[in-house]
This record gives sequence, structure tokens and C-alpha cells, in this order.
Amino acid sequence: ARRNFPMLIKIVRRAGLAQPSTVPESFSFLHQPNVVVDHLSNATFNWNTWVEQEKRSRLFYMVYLCDAAMALYFNSSPHFDSYDIYLPLPADDAAWDARSASQCADALGLRGPMAAKDLNTEGSGHAKQPEFHTALQSLMDPNSKLGAGSTNLYSKFILIHALHVQIWLAQRQQSADTDITNTHGLPLSRSGATTPSSQHDWGIRSTDGSINGRITGNSSRRATPVDVEGHINSTLFAIKKALEKWKTTWDDDMATQYPPSSNSYKRFGFCRDGVHFYYLAKYLITHKLDWHMAPDQRLTLVMHLLKSAKVYVVPDSAKRGEGLGSINDIDQN
Repeated sequence: ARRNFPMLIKIVRRAGLAQPSTVPESFSFLHQPNVVVDHLSNATFNWNTWVEQEKRSRLFYMVYLCDAAMALYFNSSPHFDSYDIYLPLPADDAAWDARSASQCADALGLRGPMAAKDLNTEGSGHAKQPEFHTALQSLMDPNSKLGAGSTNLYSKFILIHALHVQIWLAQRQQSADTDITNTHGLPLSRSGATTPSSQHDWGIRSTDGSINGRITGNSSRRATPVDVEGHINSTLFAIKKALEKWKTTWDDDMATQYPPSSNSYKRFGFCRDGVHFYYLAKYLITHKLDWHMAPDQRLTLVMHLLKSAKVYVVPDSAKRGEGLGSINDIDQN
């Protein structure tokens, strides 16, 4: 699987899956950038094209998660630059699982908030999800954050893996040390303009009215080792802050999307269990692992650490009355 994975990456890139489709049969208005959904109604909603684009999006995100997993579990270099992914995050599960156009429109809130609330109790309730690259930038920007209720659990699972990729890249570059000019890792962040947060209700604008990436990408490739070390340390600090913002959003959304008082809904599925990876990231960012470690050795170690994360997850979740999730069901052996 590791040997054949680069071929899959080539196919995904050739198909252009990291950007919304522009061909008529899969052109979904709700997946396009800079879309204002206030005036969109059920009458203008095309379920067929929405489904085709959401298929493309979810296929891409599964490949992206595999790429992140290759780095996390097997020490393989990531193939994707996370800041070049311009897809919106996956739609709420209620919309994806809908059996008809009207049911999907209800779940997306296109027929009023009450219909959405009745059908879509566990999701964000938004017709359009934030773009991946902008959501990640909001986490990494010290002056902004994701608003409560802005993302569903699957999106947060993807974003915590994106932060794991940032940790891996930063620590590898730190280990590369004086050989910066020969490093082939991806940029740690991307400076420049992103989608203005005023167009979304999920982002919080910074104090100067902008969302800017403080961390630059390849600008320090020719710098001295001292400059590089300072750059990496500032990057790791930004990732630490991003992890705490992610955890705050996770806690806030769990309280509303999966309230302790409800017995009707149980968080189910490995890809809805992001909090374990938060504690894993907290460990990895302070315990630098050897990026030369053999793949099978790395896998054994990370699986052990992931199992150990349950020690923190169980009491933290229990005090808020949350379910323990599917990772807690992994056999101890």
C-alpha cells in the first residue's frame, strides 16, 4: 500500500479533486468559493450536482487523510500542501445521508432553520462549509479562530490531521537543520490573502480586520541555521496555539451537537473521533520523534501512543457527560 500510494496521488491531482468542479454535471453552487448563501433557496438547489461534487470532495478528503496517516504512522513525506486545498470541508452527515432532494435541502437549511434543526441535529447546520485552506489558516493565525458551530465532527477530524501534518513537517525541517537548501518538505504555512472572514459566519476577524498568515513558507530556505531554528520554534508555537483553539471548538460543538442529555444520538465512527488525536498531537509536539524511524517501528510506537491517549480522553469526556467514541473500542491487544 505504501509503495502504490504515490500513483493514487497522481490520479487525484490529474482529476483536480483538490478544487471544486467546474464541469456542468458536477458544478455545485454551494461548493464554490466566495458564495453568499443568504439568497439561495430550495428552488435553485440542484441535488444531483450537489451529490456529484460532494462525492468528489469526500473522495479527496479520504485520500488526504490517508496521506496524513502515511506521515503520522509511517514517517512518509506528505504529498499535499494543505494550503493548496480549496475545497469546502465535508457537508454535514445528515445532508450526505439524505434520501431525496427535499431531505437534503432541509438538512442544509435551505427550507428554513426549523426544518434543518429537526433533521440535522448533529451537524453544523450550515448550507456551505468553510474552505479547508482558510479554516486551517484561521487555526494557525494567532489573531483568529473558528467560531463555535462552524464545523461538524468529520471536518474537525480532518483539521486535527492537518495539524499533525504541520507538526511532522516542522519537526522534520528542524531535524534537517543545516541542510535546509536540500529539504524537499512542503511549506509550513502560506502567507498572503485568504478569503475575508466577513463572507463567512464561521471565522472571527482579527483585530486589524484581516486574516493573515504570520508564518511564512519557503522564505527561510537560504537563511542561517539560527534563523531556521527560530522559524521552526515560532511555527511549533503557532501549532500549539492552533491545537488549543481546535480543542475549544471541539468542546463547544460537542456540547451542542451531541448534548449529554440526549440519548438518541451516539457519536459513532472512527472519523468522528478527533479528540484522541489532539492528545496525540500534544505529545508529539513536545517529544520529537526520529523522522528516520523505520515505518513499522513508527507504526507500533504511534499506535501505542494513540492507545495511551485514552487515559486523558476518558476523564475529560466523562466530566462533560460525553460518549467515549469509537477509538475507545479498539481492542487493547
